[in-house]
Amino acid sequence: MYSDNFASSMIENFNKNFYRNHPYGQQTLIGTIEDLKNPSLTKMYDFFTTWYVPNNMALILTGDFDKKIVKPIIEAKFGKWERKETPERLVYTEETFNGREEVTMKLSPIKLGILGFRTVPAGHPDEIPLSVCNAVLSNQSETGLFDKLTLDNKLMGAQVMSMPFNDEGASIILFIPKILGQKLSSAEKLIIDELKKLKSGEFDEALIENIKTELFRDYQISMESNEYRGTTLATAFAHYQSIDDFLQYPNQLMAITKEDVINTANKYYGDNYLAFYSKMGFPKKQKIDKPDYTPLKANMNAASPYAKKFEAIPETQIQQQFIDFDKDVVKITPTPGMNVYSVKNPANSVFQLNVDYKVGHHTLPQLEYATEAMNLAYPQGSNLEKFKAAIAANGSTYSISGNESYTSLEIIGFDDKFNETLALVGSLLDNPELEQEKIDLLYEAAKAERKVERSEPSNVAAALYQYVRYGVQSEYIDRPDLKEIKSYKAENLIDAFKSIMDYGVNIHYSGNLKPEDVAENCQNVFKTSDSKAVETPVVMDLRQYTENTIYFVDKKKATQSNIYFFANGSTFHPDQQGIMDAFNLYFGGDFSGLVLQEIREARSMAYSAGAKYVDPALKGKESYFAGVIGTQADKTLQAITIFDSLVRYMPAKPERTRMIQQYLSNSSLSKRPHFRDLSAQIVGWQNQGYETDPAFIKQKAWENLEFDDIQQFYTDNIADKPMVICIVGNKKRIDTKDLEKFGKLVYVKEKELYGK
Repeated sequence: MYSDNFASSMIENFNKNFYRNHPYGQQTLIGTIEDLKNPSLTKMYDFFTTWYVPNNMALILTGDFDKKIVKPIIEAKFGKWERKETPERLVYTEETFNGREEVTMKLSPIKLGILGFRTVPAGHPDEIPLSVCNAVLSNQSETGLFDKLTLDNKLMGAQVMSMPFNDEGASIILFIPKILGQKLSSAEKLIIDELKKLKSGEFDEALIENIKTELFRDYQISMESNEYRGTTLATAFAHYQSIDDFLQYPNQLMAITKEDVINTANKYYGDNYLAFYSKMGFPKKQKIDKPDYTPLKANMNAASPYAKKFEAIPETQIQQQFIDFDKDVVKITPTPGMNVYSVKNPANSVFQLNVDYKVGHHTLPQLEYATEAMNLAYPQGSNLEKFKAAIAANGSTYSISGNESYTSLEIIGFDDKFNETLALVGSLLDNPELEQEKIDLLYEAAKAERKVERSEPSNVAAALYQYVRYGVQSEYIDRPDLKEIKSYKAENLIDAFKSIMDYGVNIHYSGNLKPEDVAENCQNVFKTSDSKAVETPVVMDLRQYTENTIYFVDKKKATQSNIYFFANGSTFHPDQQGIMDAFNLYFGGDFSGLVLQEIREARSMAYSAGAKYVDPALKGKESYFAGVIGTQADKTLQAITIFDSLVRYMPAKPERTRMIQQYLSNSSLSKRPHFRDLSAQIVGWQNQGYETDPAFIKQKAWENLEFDDIQQFYTDNIADKPMVICIVGNKKRIDTKDLEKFGKLVYVKEKELYGK
C-alpha cells in the first residue's frame, strides 16, 4: 500500500542501507509481497502466545477516575494472569560506517539527501542532551544553524530528527538542495560545515537556554492531554523506562549546559556516516495481484461469548456537562470589529493566542504568499535572525498562516512574558521589513511543491476531488502561477498583508491573565478598522450533478487506485446533526460502519475505506456525501461495486441501533473541546447556527433514536442522488468498459487539474 508513496520508499531504502543487520532495516513494516501472499497462521499464533504475556505488558489509564476504586478492579481482573517467561531477545550488531559511505538511488520527484549518524538507543543518558544538540541545528523558533541556511536561501530546507529505537539510535539529517543550480554534494557540504560549528561551539550560549525553555514549554503543553500522557507512558514502558524516568525529564533537560551539547556533538557527529542521495526519478514498482483463492465468507451477525458478555455489562449513567457559551468563555469587544475570547488555563502557565483576521486568500489572492512572506519579515531597524532570537528569548514562538477564509497568527509562550512577546509581535505588524531576496525562497518552495504534488496518485486524487466539487475554483487551479510568484515585489506583499487590518478580527486566548488585561493588550497590538467585511468562513458553492458520472485520471505507473465518491446534499440546519451523526456511524463509522466492514474486513477489497455525510462550516450552505477507497488496481471494479450497492441498497441492521446510541452518547461526554480550542469551537458552532452546545440538541435526538430515523435520513439525502466517482489509477489494469455501468465516463488529463 506504500509503493505509490515516494517518502515511504525513500525511508525504507535508507533504513535498509543504514541498518544492515537489524530488522529495523532488513524487514519492512508490513513485510514483502511474498509475506503477504503466504501468511503463516501458525507463526502468528506462536508469536502471540510467546510475547503477549502479562510480564511483557502494561495497563495504562489516564483520566478522571478514583484510584481507590480502580486498583482493586485491576487486581481482581488481571491478577489471576500467570507470568510466562519470554525468550531472550536476539542481539544485532551494526558496524561503524567506514568514513563517509554514499548510496545514490532514484526515488523522488526532486533531489533529496539524508545523512545518517549512529547515536544512542532510547533511555540512554545521552538521549536528552542529543535532543538539545539537535535543536541547536533546527527548532520551532527557526533559530538553529540549519534554519539559518534555509532563511538565508542557501538551501531549500534542512532538518534533523532523532530516531531513538530500543536497540539502536540514529540522527537523520534531511536536506533539500535548491531546485536549480545546486548539487546534492554542494548542499551536503553546507550541512557538514554547520556540524563543524556545532562541534566547535560556534553558537551563542543563549541559544541553549532558549531551546531548553522551548522544550520544557512543549513538555508542559503535552501533559495537558490525557491521550498524550497515556501514549507517552506507553512509549516509556516500551523503552524499558520507569515512570520516574519520565517525570525526571524536566530536571534533566534544564541541567544541560553548552559544554554538554558540544561534547555530545563531538561524540556522535563524526566522520563516519551514511550519505543517502535520492536523485529525480522512481524505481520500478512491484505489482501485487488478487490472490486466486476464494475468501472465507464471514458471518457478520455472529457474536462471540466475550462480545455478548461485554455487551451485557450495564452502563454507568454520567451526567452530561454542557458548555455554556456565555459562562465558560469570557468575551470582550474592546473596539468595533475585535472580539477577544479568554479561557482559563487549568494546567500550567503557558498561554496560547490565536488571532484570526476575517479575510483570506479567497478574497485577497496575494495573501496566500503574503502570509508566508511575513514569516520571513522583521521589524524595521532589526534583522530576521535577531528578531527570531528575541522572540525565543522570551520562551515564545510565533507563526503566520492563512487559508481561503482567515489570516492567522499563532503565538505561544509563558504568561509572565505575555506583554513582552506581544510587544515584539506588534513591532513586526506595525513596521514590517521584507528583503526582496526572500521572494526567491517563496518561489523555490512553490516550485518544489508543484513538482511533488503530481508525483503521487493520492495527491492527484485530491486535486481531482477538488475539481469535481468546485470546478475551476479548485485551489489547485485557481492560484498564482510560478511566473507570477517569481515577479512578486516584497513591498507589495507587505501591503497585501497590512490590508487584513481593514477587516474584523477574532482573538482566542487561553492562559491565566485577566481577560480585561488581555483584551487591552490585544487592542494595542492588533489593529482593525473594521471598514470592510466578507462572509467567513468561506464555503464555496458546490458543483451540481444531475447524472451519475465517473471522472478518471490515468496514472500509468500507479499500483493502487485512489477512489473518491461525491453526491450533492441538502441545505444544512443544526437540527439535522444528531441523526446525521447516527447515519455516519452506522454507514461509515470506522470499523463499526458498513463501508469498512463490507469492503475491507469481509472481502479484503481495500486498504482503506470510509464515508460520511459532511456538514458545512456555515448554516444555510449545502451538505454533501463523501466516500473514499484505497485499493489495488485490479480490485477497483469490485470495490466500487460493493460501495455502490451499499449506497443504493443500504443493508438494514436495526440491532445496531442501541450500540449507536451508546457510542454517540458516551463519546459526547469524552470528546469535549480541549480548553485551548474551546472559544474557537464555540465560534465555529455559532457559524453553523447553534445558539447552545450542540450536544444538548444531539442528546435528545440520540435518546429517541430508532433505526427508522437512520433509514429515513439515508432515503432523503443519499439513496437516489446522482453519484460522482473520481478515480486515479492505471487504466491498463482496470476494465474501463465495465466502469460505464456506474455512469457517464469522463477522462480527465492530469494537467487539467493544476494551474501552472
